[in-house]
Amino acid sequence: GVGEEEALALAAGLELGSSHPFASAVLAAAEERGVAPAEVVDFAELAGAGVRGLVAGDELLFGQRSLVEAADLSPAEGFVEERTAAGDGLAYLVRGGRLLAVLAVADELRPEAAEALSALHKLGLRSILATGDSELPALAVARHLGIAEVHSGLDPAGKAELVRRLQSEGARVAVVGDGINDAVALSAADVGIALASGTEVAVEAGDVTLVHGGIGAVARSLVLARKTRTTIKGNLFWAFAYNTGMLPVAGLGLLSPVLAAAAMALSSLSVSVNALALKLRAR
Repeated sequence: GVGEEEALALAAGLELGSSHPFASAVLAAAEERGVAPAEVVDFAELAGAGVRGLVAGDELLFGQRSLVEAADLSPAEGFVEERTAAGDGLAYLVRGGRLLAVLAVADELRPEAAEALSALHKLGLRSILATGDSELPALAVARHLGIAEVHSGLDPAGKAELVRRLQSEGARVAVVGDGINDAVALSAADVGIALASGTEVAVEAGDVTLVHGGIGAVARSLVLARKTRTTIKGNLFWAFAYNTGMLPVAGLGLLSPVLAAAAMALSSLSVSVNALALKLRAR
């Protein structure tokens, strides 16, 4: 292995180009300790696995355990077991097929996450946590958020396969995501909801982008969508009923042209007012 500061410098250098939430934690830790990130060239993200890059001519990998299947993990087994049991997320730093270090990060949930999930449950929606994290950290997050169904250790293809399986069972699936590993699932979903604070890949893959409010805006957006659909249906019904009733009256000459024109304008105005009221209620 290597020293703690050197490991943090190497990890921070690799994570400089990453959009994964783990990267933010590593970079914050390096800054807090005054550790300068190592200089990395030929950087690449490995979808669903981690990142790779060259440091001083050596290839380094940093990410999930799948990256180190051939490496000897025995020196770090005790640390891995302890931090896994605590529900921490782990990332493995590998150079030349040899394990250099294991970094642990405690999952810090978004402040509004629990409230957002509670609001979704009140709407009668079924929530599922699909993550690339290992089982114990995923279960810890799910318990905190009140999510009963958890699918852990999923790569991007696995998340998309889960979406398609749910659809084959007759479910209409909405996926909320913000990372590059969520992009395939966002595209496969009936509705892909991306957070503007996430990666560009996720935003492009989603059908809807929540610009403000983060995950807390998901339930509010769904409520607004339902109200919009109700308003559209109401407008169509009243417009149809109004025209069906008034056109024969006008055709029989029971209304003067002026009153008929005024009545038509009034019908359009009522639709506009109804739509405006929806906009005001959404604020």
